[in-house]
Amino acid sequence: ISSIYEYIHKKHHRFRAPIGMTCEYAHPIEFLISNIGPVIAGPLIFQSHLLTTWLWLGIALLGTINHHSGYKLPGILGHGLADPTFHDFHHAQFTNNFGLLGILDRLHGTDKAWRARKFRQQQVKQNNE
Repeated sequence: ISSIYEYIHKKHHRFRAPIGMTCEYAHPIEFLISNIGPVIAGPLIFQSHLLTTWLWLGIALLGTINHHSGYKLPGILGHGLADPTFHDFHHAQFTNNFGLLGILDRLHGTDKAWRARKFRQQQVKQNNE
């Protein structure tokens, strides 16, 4: 698996502190399998209307750009699934936070460093109040 990472996914990690438009920067194989495949699979399987498909593609692209923006936007755009800090941590430390939702990361323990960091941040915040 490390050789696959070295050859394919590492290209995406050239940007340790990513900016929005680098989200699509990937090896062509990864671009097709990870960036295009999952996003277009739903509309193809369910034979969605062209307008619905374009709307979905726009939402998916904006979400991906947000996750690579480095900015936690106010309101609903900075919380829950839209919170980019989880994925930013993945770019800073390549061995953590692989998923978007964090469910599999929690199950496999690949979010331990992230949870420890969040805990320390909460302690500092409480001590400063």
